[in-house]
Amino acid sequence: GSPLPILLRPEGAGPQGDLRWQEHARGGQAIRRACRRATGVVAIAPPVRDELLAAGFDESKIFDIPNGVEIPDHTSAPVRARPRAELAESDPRLQIAPAAPLVLYVGRLHKEKGLDELLEAWTHVVAAERQARLWIVGDGPYLRPLAAKINALQLMGSVTLAGSYDSTSQFYQAANVFAFPSRSELMPLALLEAMAAPLRIVASDIAGNRHLLDDGQCGLLVPVGHVQELADGIVSQLERPDDVSPLAVAARERVRVRFSLAGMTRMHWRLFQQMIDHS
Repeated sequence: GSPLPILLRPEGAGPQGDLRWQEHARGGQAIRRACRRATGVVAIAPPVRDELLAAGFDESKIFDIPNGVEIPDHTSAPVRARPRAELAESDPRLQIAPAAPLVLYVGRLHKEKGLDELLEAWTHVVAAERQARLWIVGDGPYLRPLAAKINALQLMGSVTLAGSYDSTSQFYQAANVFAFPSRSELMPLALLEAMAAPLRIVASDIAGNRHLLDDGQCGLLVPVGHVQELADGIVSQLERPDDVSPLAVAARERVRVRFSLAGMTRMHWRLFQQMIDHS
């Protein structure tokens, strides 16, 4: 019978991406030649498509399907208290007053994520909002330098390195603002989840974030590496944090229309069916 169709899906682009790895790794070129024989390849974002074309992949075999996330129920102030209490019960370090402003970061702990700048900005945030708390959720090679910087900046009482969790949904439910100061991103799931929550968002003005946030129509974009502007952006979003934010509403709707998990699943299903029909 006909060979089984094979569909590939690179999850990254740029220096840390799969295609760049194929250029330099031992045996990488042989792996690339084998990958080019696949029935199809999914590009989750335009930079992935560009790299696939530059690597010699057949354009007719490239299919554009973005990442998708689940769309949770709307979050409101009364609901926010419950996940805060449940998180505090599971980890005493996550004790927080029901009405205290909470800023959240979720993602890999890596130098390129802009977390140094976030901590420096946080010194200005807590000067303006003394009850504010920052939770950094995730793990990675930059954990120890971050812990050292928190100590050096004397932020131990207002910043918590929460660690890694299989599910982060309660963190999004508990937070008021999502901070995402990364220097390089493709299509970050954490940002999509924050948009779906929906949370007020302050993110670095880079191509990946700009694309998801619709050029600032769904969240506040600040220049990369600008500590004061990052701090000012966070403080501005902590003013009246429980009010309905038009940017957050727009963010949720954008995810519902363009980046829902259900939509991504349907696109994959149609592609699988198409590949099977033509095999």
